[in-house]
Amino acid sequence: MRGRDQESTEFFAARRTVLTRLFLDARHRRRAKEYPVAVLPEQSVAPDHSSHERMAMQAALLAVPPGQRAVLVLRYVADLSVEQVAATLGCSTGNVKSQTVRGLAALREAYPGDNTAARKA
Repeated sequence: MRGRDQESTEFFAARRTVLTRLFLDARHRRRAKEYPVAVLPEQSVAPDHSSHERMAMQAALLAVPPGQRAVLVLRYVADLSVEQVAATLGCSTGNVKSQTVRGLAALREAYPGDNTAARKA
């Protein structure tokens, strides 16, 4: 009998694999486009400072090239190790490291906040 922890781990691993494959499939199909199919509901909560920052970060992340974006999301959102990201994307750990550095640089450039002090540090 399998425990809940193993089932949970397997579920998250399967979900990560599916999401990664969907991303890579869409990336390989250059013609893949998103088409809205419904009208979005009006915003239920008044926007605050944090929602503006979140939207700015999302816009900046979309400006990062797709491969670098995939590495950043897997590393910092999904909290995977370099080795896990390499296995998920089917590339070397060195590639993950270089794409992480380049992706973070592209994200810093695309983010509209004043981050000149962060760049010097």
